[in-house]
Amino acid sequence: MPRHTLVRVVRFEASHHYRLPHLTESENRDRFGPYAQSHRHEWTVHIWVEGIMDPESGMLCDLASLDQAIDEEILQKFSGKDFSDGDSYFVDHPATTERLAQFIWQRLSARLTERIAKVRVTEDQDLAAEYEA
Repeated sequence: MPRHTLVRVVRFEASHHYRLPHLTESENRDRFGPYAQSHRHEWTVHIWVEGIMDPESGMLCDLASLDQAIDEEILQKFSGKDFSDGDSYFVDHPATTERLAQFIWQRLSARLTERIAKVRVTEDQDLAAEYEA
C-alpha cells in the first residue's frame, strides 16, 4: 500500500547552553568553551510524519492533534526560554541540537498514533541535527 510523508515545520526562538551536571562551572567552560554560556538561536524544527493517507479525508494525520502536541511538547516548553532549563530531561543530558532532536522525536512519538519518521532541528544556517528511529 502506498505511504505518504507529511512534513510540519515550526520555528521559535530559544536559548541553550552546554553543561554536564557532574562538572563544575569552570570545568564546563573548559570543556565547552563559549557554548557553556547561554546563547540564543532562531530554531527551525522539521517533523516528518509517515503513514497511509485516509482515502476519505485525503489526509495522513489529524493536523490539529499534531499541532497541539507540537505546541505542548516544544513551543510551550522552549519558546522564549533557555531549553537547557525547559524540561527535566536536560538536567541530565547536555542541551545539544542532537539531544533536542531526539527529545522532540521521543515526546511526539509517545503522543501521536502516526509514525514520526524523523525530526530535524536547525539552530542556525550552518548547524542542524536529525534523529530517526
